[in-house]
Amino acid sequence: MQAKLCLLSCEYFRNELETVLQEEHLDEVELITFPGNCDHPLTDTGILEDAMARSPTAKCAALGGGCLSAVSELLKTRGCQVETAGNCFELLAEPSAIQSHLDEGAHLIIPGMLNQWRESFKAWDFSEQQARKFFTDSTTRLVLLDTGVGEDAATATREMARELGIPWESMPMGLGRLRLQLHRIVTRWRLDSLRKAEHQLADYAMIHDLISTASTLTDEELVIEQVMELFNMLCAPGQLIYLPLDNGNSGKLHTAMPISDEDEIREHLVGQMEAYQMNEDGKGFQIVIERNEQRLGILLVQRVAFPEYSERYLNLALTITPTIALAISNARTFQQQLLAEAKVKVLNDELKQRLIAVDALNKELESFTYSVSHDLRGPLHSLDGFSNILLRDYHQRMDERGKRYLDRLRANAQRMGQLIDDLLRLSRLTRVELVREPVDLSGMVRELAADLSETSPDRQVEFRIEEGLTVDCDPSLMKVVLENLIGNAWKYTSKEETAVIEFGRDQHEEAPTFLVRDSGDGFDMSYADKLFLPFQRLHTEEEFPGNGIGLATVQRIILRHGGRIWAEAQPGKGASFYFTLEYVESA
Repeated sequence: MQAKLCLLSCEYFRNELETVLQEEHLDEVELITFPGNCDHPLTDTGILEDAMARSPTAKCAALGGGCLSAVSELLKTRGCQVETAGNCFELLAEPSAIQSHLDEGAHLIIPGMLNQWRESFKAWDFSEQQARKFFTDSTTRLVLLDTGVGEDAATATREMARELGIPWESMPMGLGRLRLQLHRIVTRWRLDSLRKAEHQLADYAMIHDLISTASTLTDEELVIEQVMELFNMLCAPGQLIYLPLDNGNSGKLHTAMPISDEDEIREHLVGQMEAYQMNEDGKGFQIVIERNEQRLGILLVQRVAFPEYSERYLNLALTITPTIALAISNARTFQQQLLAEAKVKVLNDELKQRLIAVDALNKELESFTYSVSHDLRGPLHSLDGFSNILLRDYHQRMDERGKRYLDRLRANAQRMGQLIDDLLRLSRLTRVELVREPVDLSGMVRELAADLSETSPDRQVEFRIEEGLTVDCDPSLMKVVLENLIGNAWKYTSKEETAVIEFGRDQHEEAPTFLVRDSGDGFDMSYADKLFLPFQRLHTEEEFPGNGIGLATVQRIILRHGGRIWAEAQPGKGASFYFTLEYVESA
């Protein structure tokens, strides 16, 4: 009967544990989970008793956080191997990273918790309003420790954050740290089994400690030091050599004793093709440290103190090699992450400096804009005012041509004043603070449609408005978007005897997409690149009035919401404007 290891852990980690057990081919491990309830640590050992009764050859191990604290000593007295962390999130991430988020007031969650967050609120006797108040008062944000297991984790976190009214972010974790925890448990179990079968091998406690230490290191050089110390103490060899490998390139040769033929040894080890083999003299062995078919290094043990135990040393090495390989792989990944984070920090620092410079330029530009607008308004008011005086007081002394010239002069002065106002409004959009809240877009469009219909009751326009479309956005800015898009649709259908204006959601895009469609004049798509540029117009002033600033305003607002906008049209067959936004509610 094959020996089994029953692993007891919280059901919140079930998917991650099952994934690692399957990917690492740890077939001798049977996973047993207990209900997750972080507020009430586990006190009942009945689940453990059931696990131990499943097979007379089964051993048990428990993996978790504070939930196991109440039964930890009891489990150990019954022969159960217990691996705990002060915070169960440390099974997935470095303690320093977890603590930094907690210090900043973040509320941490993992994918397995997302299935029950509504039930948890009910268990806490929280109404939706109470839950929102509790989290907004005590929490700065939600942080999802994204293990990559569970496709809907980000969607569920976004939904939870929206309901609680707090921001959220995803912290990609992977499963590297959990793999190490499992390998350490399984390796210790295998070593215990081997120790009982091979009484001649000594001091397994030392092996346990060194393997456990190597598993927690985040620097490859330190991991290699632990490996060298482990095999020195285990085998007492005359020479111990380790050669790191990375994508076919060999690194610095690590040796217990100085060697003169380094190049020859390096060439020999790089040419090692077998996963492991005994040395020709039978007094040692060579073993490849490999992870996911990638050679991480080669270990050469020569002239062991007790050659008659060489095969036993090799078997022991093969038992602990997977854990060593995973520790080295994780250390490399961690160092790569540190390098990437350092590069990101440099880029962020550069970006901050540029943003500071841009902010200073924007303030200068704002000051200049207001100064210029003030200086321009004075002459414009004078032009408009004196033209009006001429028309009023010297009306009888002017011919019709002179009157027309003055009318055109006044109209252009007023138009230039309007352009100044529009430019100021456009510049403010990049500086105004964005405040998100749930907004009923369907209701907002209905109100705009009613207002437009009242202004021109003689027009025959059918509004088709999809109901129930809600989005988290800035209500005042989104009203500007819809005023411009619906207003344009109204304007460009003015020549239609009967017109149709639609507002709804486009079902063909992957991201939730809203659309405003009309049956009006349309435009040639070859000029579509000019649509969202200030003062660019595809129709003459005589055809349709306007100054070309509206769509530029719309685009800036959409971009500030993290979305995008585009259009499709044909001359004489109407136009469709599409836009996306962040945090769209699936209503």
